[in-house]
Amino acid sequence: MIPINIGPSELETFIAVSEAGSFSAAAAQLGLSQPAVTNRIQKLEAALGLPLFDRTTRRVTTTVAGERLRLRAQHTVAELKALVQEFRDEIALRHGRVALVATPAVSATVLPRVIRHFLTRHPGVHLTLHDEFALQALARLSAQEFDLAIVPYTDPGEEFEFEPLFFDEFFLVVPRNHPLARAGKVDFADISRYPLLSRPAGSAIRETIAHEFAKRGLQFTPALESTSLFTLLGMVEAGLGLSLLPQLMTPRLNLNAVRIVRIGGFGIFRQIGIMRKRQRRLSPSAVAFAQVLRAMLKTQQAPPAGAIATDSSGAGITKPLRGRTAPRSSRSSTLRIATR
Repeated sequence: MIPINIGPSELETFIAVSEAGSFSAAAAQLGLSQPAVTNRIQKLEAALGLPLFDRTTRRVTTTVAGERLRLRAQHTVAELKALVQEFRDEIALRHGRVALVATPAVSATVLPRVIRHFLTRHPGVHLTLHDEFALQALARLSAQEFDLAIVPYTDPGEEFEFEPLFFDEFFLVVPRNHPLARAGKVDFADISRYPLLSRPAGSAIRETIAHEFAKRGLQFTPALESTSLFTLLGMVEAGLGLSLLPQLMTPRLNLNAVRIVRIGGFGIFRQIGIMRKRQRRLSPSAVAFAQVLRAMLKTQQAPPAGAIATDSSGAGITKPLRGRTAPRSSRSSTLRIATR
């Protein structure tokens, strides 16, 4: 590869001289001394091996080679300036992109108000949100389709980094007139006597519940499955069975048709947090969104003493995301939500 010893300053100076027709006028325009302008042009001519200007006593004009360079240099410098401005706008959050993936329960409950707050502060940022089950969300995060995943805790391994935000407790949801509807608390022996409704395999909710049953020596075999939490609730209302659902969903319940019952003992808890690829540097917009998530959702609330926040892996938690404080901005915003 032939080295190109030409920088933006040489090209910008060349354009100024060719348009002004004078070294002194170009120097004044650029805020440089005339010797500095002359030095840049000489450096450019030496790098190209061709004279770029014909000099007369009154005016400087481009040579044939200089005219060819001028036409291309104007476009190159304009594109470079536009790119630099784009980067500056992204750093200032006047523009930018954030691609998020989250489990359906998180997308439907906690994220809408966070997104609204973020876009109010940074309306020029384009934000996309996709719903995926936890395993698919991590697979797509691994493929770098998304900046951040907001998911229940799972072992991040060497690839990911997890920052916990809050605990989410599971409750038993039963039809209003069910025998367990008036129970203060229920245990797994009570629950296992009735048909259970669940998300399919691959769902974080399903994996957490199956793990809890297995810890107690019980087999978790759902009578019916649905990918939709709202369909599960409809089936509970219809008396088709019971369902273990996260507290995130309880504000959406029709309490005229169902009842919520706490699970006895230490209960079932899971941690919801931010997952990101460990070796991938986040954009300014993604860092800013993580900061808003942290400010709005992160709590110090812990499960009762003795309770263990669980998932199907049971591993530990790594360091939080870090980034600078983001400035405010003011431009039109775009939000696109894709569901599965």
